[in-house]
Amino acid sequence: MSYLKFNNPGLKFIVIPKLPVYVFSGWTNSTWDTFTSSGQNITSAISGAWPPIRSANTESLPFVNGDKIYYKYHLTVNSGANPTFRITRQTPTTATVLTFSPNVAGNDIENTFLFNTINGTFRCEFTDGGNGPMDHVCNWQIYRSPGVGDKYLTVPTIPGEINLITNGDGVEFGSVPTITGSQTIKADMFIDNSTGSGITLWFKTSGVNDYLMLIVGPVAETGLFGLLVQTRGPSPVVRQYYNINSYLNQVVSLEIVKTATAITSVKMNNNILVPTAGFFSPPDTTNKNFVGAGGLSIWNLEIVGNHKWVGYPYGNTLGAWVDTVGSDHATTISGTPGTRKLI
Repeated sequence: MSYLKFNNPGLKFIVIPKLPVYVFSGWTNSTWDTFTSSGQNITSAISGAWPPIRSANTESLPFVNGDKIYYKYHLTVNSGANPTFRITRQTPTTATVLTFSPNVAGNDIENTFLFNTINGTFRCEFTDGGNGPMDHVCNWQIYRSPGVGDKYLTVPTIPGEINLITNGDGVEFGSVPTITGSQTIKADMFIDNSTGSGITLWFKTSGVNDYLMLIVGPVAETGLFGLLVQTRGPSPVVRQYYNINSYLNQVVSLEIVKTATAITSVKMNNNILVPTAGFFSPPDTTNKNFVGAGGLSIWNLEIVGNHKWVGYPYGNTLGAWVDTVGSDHATTISGTPGTRKLI
């Protein structure tokens, strides 16, 4: 990743290009006669004469009053009138909050939409507006940031590994990393001896009962720090709990070996850990991130042969979480994590 660097005798900064955080993963056809898409891009939308109105929808996502998204489109009109694009609120009540007709004159122009209604879930709709027949291709980019005049993030150049300080600090990747089947997962960590210190790393695709969930933190029942590893659920559930109290306040290397149905081994500093108990059943949702709080650092995160994220020297920036083996780069730094020099 390229960046600009500014120096003065007392302070150093880097200016890092911000990457767009795309929202709405793709389209599901409802009534178009012919409809194909790839991600946000609509590769073919063909309708006959009205009735009915033809439509396709994205998934519904939560937004709150004050949220802002940006969008661009590139429309190719093969025949017929222009289509209609809408953003509609689905819950708690239905309402259309944005509607317009894409046209070739608006191609590749960035637009902004501000959610200034009540909180709820919203989706995008692409319809023929009852004006068929028509035949179109329409490529979309719908994202949270950056917008015009918001292309760069200026941060102090304080080298070090990411420090998850406040609840919600974390990193999200572009897609769920390759985690199913037989995999070896490695990471370096520093875990503060603090009642608020912890991390949840969760790589899972909804509906797939083969994944990795890793939780580190204090266990209220014992007062000791625990490591929970879960790799399968809901039935049969495969999860193991390990006491890691002797690995706090130091740099440790973690290695987890899993299959689709078992946790083969877990090591810290090359020492085999012996499980003592198991608990917790996570919901069946798609997750591709890690979040933490209270003073915990992670770097050299690796799924051997598939992905590796170095996580430094500026661990709280996207540039530190570029996938150096695969192509699943970080897309979001959540919260306000810091950095600290540990190696």
